[in-house]
Amino acid sequence: MSDLTSNPTGMTLAEARDAIRAKTISSRELTGAFVAAIEQARPLNAYITETADRALAMADAADTRIAAGTPGALEGLPLAIKDLFCTKGVRTTAASRILGDFVPPYESTVTQNLWDAGAVMLGAFAAHGLAARLEPRALAVFDTGARYHLVHALAMALAALAMRGAARPRARIAAALFGGGILLFSGSLYLLALSGLRGLGMVTPLGGLCFVGGWVMLALAALKLPAQDA
Repeated sequence: MSDLTSNPTGMTLAEARDAIRAKTISSRELTGAFVAAIEQARPLNAYITETADRALAMADAADTRIAAGTPGALEGLPLAIKDLFCTKGVRTTAASRILGDFVPPYESTVTQNLWDAGAVMLGAFAAHGLAARLEPRALAVFDTGARYHLVHALAMALAALAMRGAARPRARIAAALFGGGILLFSGSLYLLALSGLRGLGMVTPLGGLCFVGGWVMLALAALKLPAQDA
């Protein structure tokens, strides 16, 4: 194990887990090694947002839980989060200039489960590298698709929460419309940006209609919720 801990960033996730549990390395030491590696590799632009201070604080909290004998399944393990999952209080851009200043006031289910298990956040790494491959106009089209994709993925989650009682049928329709809208609207914009096929632009308004229908059905579903709860 000493050979492994002499090169902490070379360990697999399982090896790091075992080393932390055996207390041959602390989460603080492991996380610090990754923070240093990230700083050295910064010219690669692998990370959109680095969270070194947050990572070290989370590592210290993990070491405290380990010392108390209450570690989680991923206790103390430093992870990078793809810049698609909302992280409360940490910039989440979906690698998009349109969302460049977006700081979510909420946590995604994916990342919340990781934090509940004791994982440590190193930062948000790149989701895609389209900036170097697309002309500014095509990139703007792609970014528009990504923005509507993100918003309506969250709308689908709201529809899922509304699937109870008398509201269930309308909420299901809303979720289906949001899904169809993402496929038609965002999907057509992605393909348009990547392929340049202008004919795909005729598909985009159909996706927009699906989005409108989804919001209408979600609103109608919401009207059913109070009566059901009462």
